Amino acid sequence: MAAAKQHVPLTPGRVKAFRYNSSSRDIRWDTSPKAPGSGFGLRIYPSGKKAYVLQYRPRQLVEESTSQLKDVRRKVRLVVIGAVDKMDLSTARTKGLELLLEIQEGINPKYDAPVENQTLGEFVPTYLKIKTEQGVSETWLYDIERRITKHLLPRFGNEHLTAIKRSEVFKLFMEIGSGGASGDPSPIEANKVLTRVSNIYREAEICGAVPKGTSNPTRLIKRFERISRKRFLTDKETKRLYPALATEKSWHTPVVIQILLHQGMRKQEVLGLRWQDVNLDRVSGRDCAPPHLFVGQTKNGTPLHSVLSPQMIDLFTHLTEFRTSEWVFPSPKKPGCRIADIKDEWRGIREEAGISDVNIRDLRHCVGTWLGRLNHTELMVGRILNHRTQSVTERHSLLPNETKEEAVAQLADWIQHLVGPPILRSPATA
Repeated sequence: MAAAKQHVPLTPGRVKAFRYNSSSRDIRWDTSPKAPGSGFGLRIYPSGKKAYVLQYRPRQLVEESTSQLKDVRRKVRLVVIGAVDKMDLSTARTKGLELLLEIQEGINPKYDAPVENQTLGEFVPTYLKIKTEQGVSETWLYDIERRITKHLLPRFGNEHLTAIKRSEVFKLFMEIGSGGASGDPSPIEANKVLTRVSNIYREAEICGAVPKGTSNPTRLIKRFERISRKRFLTDKETKRLYPALATEKSWHTPVVIQILLHQGMRKQEVLGLRWQDVNLDRVSGRDCAPPHLFVGQTKNGTPLHSVLSPQMIDLFTHLTEFRTSEWVFPSPKKPGCRIADIKDEWRGIREEAGISDVNIRDLRHCVGTWLGRLNHTELMVGRILNHRTQSVTERHSLLPNETKEEAVAQLADWIQHLVGPPILRSPATA
């Protein structure tokens, strides 16, 4: 199929006949003499919806001038004039010309104004772009996109944002929380999906994807009460776990589990590690001088580090010999991607070790519990686990990275005394 021409004289017949060409932004620019400038065109969305748009450069006052305007260089904006099903081509051209005259006077129309009544599927790319620009971490962004793709798009992807009913959201919420067809109740996941829906509608109203005052379909839905788990591995269970890790067929899962037990990181933080995040040397004057893993950033931009013990340095040094990707744990099936999850492998390991009720998050509890057994303070535990501290005292209490290094080294020595040195695995031995 020939590529669609992007510069054509628009006519009512062509506007009606055009179809989406699968490009990230399908816009047919109007070259007709009747067009109000070269920035007027027709945008076609993946859903088939069409809208007249105007691309322009905003204008601002020349320095030290109260009246002279100039174009802002390297800044191009796009405004939607109107949906095709609500406006004919002639009217759109007239409105486009009016907008251009306003722009010349320094009056800028709303940036990236969306077509009214978008579907959830149409709004998701905009939403993900907003979250990226807000600076959310890659791990967080991955979780956001995963939940949207897994739970929301299959159910509501083709529904208009203004048409999604509270009863439908509540039904999905209860299915996830109670287990539904999967038979695996997940109230925490249900709560997080509900929070994501609420945030989507908040951002949609802010950027004008839904009319002001549109009812948020999560309103009045009561979230599941969170019951705190205090499960951690006993010494006997830990001793049973390591032989199960040694016999696991996959090379990456035993490595990931050991990192979790030594570092107290979150699963996706480990799976999302790039080699650029791994610092095995000691550099004086660096944000974190000791060997460490860069975990990400807090919402306010503060970098988070996980200091490494000598045992973990040895483990990562071993892995560098088999480095084939930017990812520490590259996907064996999708080149350029990382391993997405280890839940299936972890299920088999748990059954082999006789700890079927232990989930991945409990391994993080193990680190906190074990550090407590080694007489480390709650503040130290919180800093090593990169907890979000609540009290003002904790937020402003600093601990040198060298002090944290001593604590993780002590923990690693305790684990080694219990189960032996780290199990070194590689793709070549899997």
